[in-house]
Amino acid sequence: MNQAIVFRPSTKNGTLAKPEPNRRLTSVLCRHGQALHYVRPGSRYRRDQADGTAETAEIVEIYRDPAGIPHFRYEVTFEKPYHLPTREGSHVLAAHSFFERFEGAVEDQLAAH
Repeated sequence: MNQAIVFRPSTKNGTLAKPEPNRRLTSVLCRHGQALHYVRPGSRYRRDQADGTAETAEIVEIYRDPAGIPHFRYEVTFEKPYHLPTREGSHVLAAHSFFERFEGAVEDQLAAH
């Protein structure tokens, strides 16, 4: 099953926090397949394309939509062999769709945790 499962932060008394629509989040823990992702603004994920282009997404903001589903606003940078990196504008995807597109965290980010 390749669904993103989102774990909400606990409240002080140990119960799960209720989802609040349109609420910005400082971080979120997501499971996609067998992988667990701790996502926060500044987290970077990469996707390598068949033509050698590397697409890197940097999380700018995390928020819940009115249905309580977490979404990521992110900036994209494309790096092609023998070209300067190209920065593209903001994009928004739900957590599940984001992890369908981007496989894993950028290496230097993994070492920082």
